[in-house]
Amino acid sequence: MDSGLAVVLGGLIGVFGTLGSTWLNHHFEQSKKDEGEEAAKKLLKELLETRQHHWRRIDTLANVVGTDEATVRRLLLEIGARGSMRNGRYWGLASRNPIRAPDDADGPLLDPSFPANPEI
Repeated sequence: MDSGLAVVLGGLIGVFGTLGSTWLNHHFEQSKKDEGEEAAKKLLKELLETRQHHWRRIDTLANVVGTDEATVRRLLLEIGARGSMRNGRYWGLASRNPIRAPDDADGPLLDPSFPANPEI
């Protein structure tokens, strides 16, 4: 075999090997992260679907799933939750806590399901 062809072939094998291993590493890292986030989303949804509490404090939710508040906010949005208009520290499922327009169309939007003194 010509030595020039061997060099080119070796170089191509090296490039494709490096790209392949980089892609596999990225793929496996994403798989691990997704499994943990799916478990966290499931737990958050369970907490927000309890009959006793329509709203939960963000720090409570972060403590339960074991992550920071910024990550919990992102996960909450992904499962269809929203923050309260009256107190941004509280979150609930948008399906259980819809934002309603007032009877007066020119008035501000209402957050009617938020209790005056939420517990958790």
